[in-house]
Amino acid sequence: DITSGAISDELSEQTDRSARTIGSDAERRPIPLRFRLVATKKSVRERAPLDRARITATALEMIDEVGVEKLTMRAAAARLDVSAMALYHHVEDKDELLRMVGDDILGKLHLPDPNTGDWREQFTTVSLAAVDALLEVPGLSSVLLSSKMLPNARRLVQFSISQFERGGLSRDEAHDVYAGV
Repeated sequence: DITSGAISDELSEQTDRSARTIGSDAERRPIPLRFRLVATKKSVRERAPLDRARITATALEMIDEVGVEKLTMRAAAARLDVSAMALYHHVEDKDELLRMVGDDILGKLHLPDPNTGDWREQFTTVSLAAVDALLEVPGLSSVLLSSKMLPNARRLVQFSISQFERGGLSRDEAHDVYAGV
């Protein structure tokens, strides 16, 4: 008595055997590994969704392992198990990827209430904490100084400018002073 389950099991076994070898029954040879890897690649449904948070976390892991200089978009895409084009759909280039990592680091800084305490002390404490955090990952600071600021970097700038305003500077003067810092 043949059931559909038995047929399915037999077909699976035949498929598994044929996927691993080539040639006639008399001269079966293993399929080279490079060809088998294509067949075992995860389907889109099995992969975690690609988003900026996952991309950033992966880039930070890779920077910890190999450094900023050796981080590439292709290597990041491979680690994420996606094509380079899929990664470029979310991230413009390596500089943006590094800005995302830096912005993530800055996002972990605690900013005190900007309207309490001594403005000089708050500005100094927050600025030094930001510098220390960014120096933990060599190579990020030059990218973060670009004009394309992400949300957490912008939050830090706004905090700093508000401290200069609390010190008695006008908005324009506070911007000028921050630019000089």
